[in-house]
Amino acid sequence: GDDVIVVEMAVTADSRLIGRTLPSSGIADLYGVAVLGVHRPDRWTGGQKEQTDYSDTDLRFAEGDVLMVTGLRAELEEFARGDSLLMLEGMRELPRRSKAVLAAVIMGGAIVTASVGLFPIAISALAGAILMFVTGCVKFDRVGRALSAKVIVLVAASIAVGQIIDASGAAAWLGMVLAGGMSSLAPAFVLAAVMLFVTVLTNFASNATAATVGAPIAFSIATQLGLPPEPLVLAVLFGCNLCYATPIAYQTNMLIMGEGGYEFSDYIRTGVPLVLLMVTTLSVLLVLTYRL
Repeated sequence: GDDVIVVEMAVTADSRLIGRTLPSSGIADLYGVAVLGVHRPDRWTGGQKEQTDYSDTDLRFAEGDVLMVTGLRAELEEFARGDSLLMLEGMRELPRRSKAVLAAVIMGGAIVTASVGLFPIAISALAGAILMFVTGCVKFDRVGRALSAKVIVLVAASIAVGQIIDASGAAAWLGMVLAGGMSSLAPAFVLAAVMLFVTVLTNFASNATAATVGAPIAFSIATQLGLPPEPLVLAVLFGCNLCYATPIAYQTNMLIMGEGGYEFSDYIRTGVPLVLLMVTTLSVLLVLTYRL
């Protein structure tokens, strides 16, 4: 069925409800919606803020009262038009709890089949999404409303940037420059430099590109400087996972950006200090672990 919605509505000066109580208004019979509560601003009540027990108080509606109402979207819109109510922003859809168990089973099945290698993750995830639609756990129009054009453009742009950096040879050239300039550095600084280089790649290209470019560089630097390759490879591994300094670093970053209304600068402001902290900590731990 349709989604149940909760919304706030303000009583206007020409509303039919003014002077009536909830039982005498006939809201439920006329429109099929339910009033959950009423808020009356202090300046109109002398201190009385909210009343919900109408059987005891018989609160009469007045201009400016804010009603919290639940029902189907079409019925709520009819109620607002019919009784001259102003529908406020902040409309929220209630979760479809009747399908919660089924949705959890479908999601678990997609994860398990991919984890045991029965199907590739792309196939199991696609099959799970289709089952969500077929069984009614998710409605197609709700998915459409959840998608953000900004996120879609960012995903496409990040894929293009990653391909350009990799195909043009820019990443390999940067790696050669990096390897050539670290011959006189202490091991801790070498590890930090490799990790920072890979982190920059993964935040502007992709972690696959960063790993592909960073791993050969790590072995090359280890050979040139006479260092064990394990800590340098681990530095590449850690750098590939420090992908939270930009929204294009990973798909989940973009999803959060769209839902939370974040800006590019928010990721820079919070992600860069965290990246520097992680690089410093991990470099020190690698030096201590491998006694470099």
